[in-house]
Amino acid sequence: MITLARRVAALTLLLGLVVACSQPTALPEPDSGAAGDAAGAAADADAPSVSAGVSAGAEAGGREGGVVDIAPLATETPSVTETPAPTEIPDPIGVITDTATYVDATIGYAIDYPASWTLDAIEGSQVTMTSYDPATTGGTGLLPGQARVEIVPDLLYTDTSLDEMVAATRLSGAVLDEETRELADGIPAVRLLLTGPIGGEMLQMLTVINDRGLRVQGLGDLALFDPIARTLRPAP
Repeated sequence: MITLARRVAALTLLLGLVVACSQPTALPEPDSGAAGDAAGAAADADAPSVSAGVSAGAEAGGREGGVVDIAPLATETPSVTETPAPTEIPDPIGVITDTATYVDATIGYAIDYPASWTLDAIEGSQVTMTSYDPATTGGTGLLPGQARVEIVPDLLYTDTSLDEMVAATRLSGAVLDEETRELADGIPAVRLLLTGPIGGEMLQMLTVINDRGLRVQGLGDLALFDPIARTLRPAP
């Protein structure tokens, strides 16, 4: 059996070890002069390199002050993708400076249009005026800045009222806007903004001349539609 005296002696020894370990240990003074330099060099040689951009002096300063200057990492320059050149867009139609007149003697109306435009007319039937030469386009599609104005007579009825024409157009469900206008010689008309046949918008000027309903409709660049449509009048 372990006697009480032995237990007290063991406890006393353990307390002494605890007190001894808790006392601060005196650190040796740093070497000065050549000895200090040699020790610093040896420490630098033994310390691992942080990166290729860290100098030996920066490593020593980092060990003493806790801060290491690291050279910035080289960044890869991103590749630049060349943007394709924009497609050339024709200039928009300008102001009419020179006009020509088309006269339909069968129906009895006249209309002015830019003299530089191309006219495709069948007397007594549909007339098409374009700001471009249709023979060079290779299709019926319009490019930006191009315009087409058509005159579509009502060939089924020779006694048509303006109200009947407007009502029939409303039934199509394509009417976006409607305005009352007056053409040359005070002829009443109705200007309609409609959804185009292939998207976009289309303008129509509806009127009656010599009891014949006439629709002047424009597609594409609509800048000159009103100046052209307003010249519609009975033929001399």
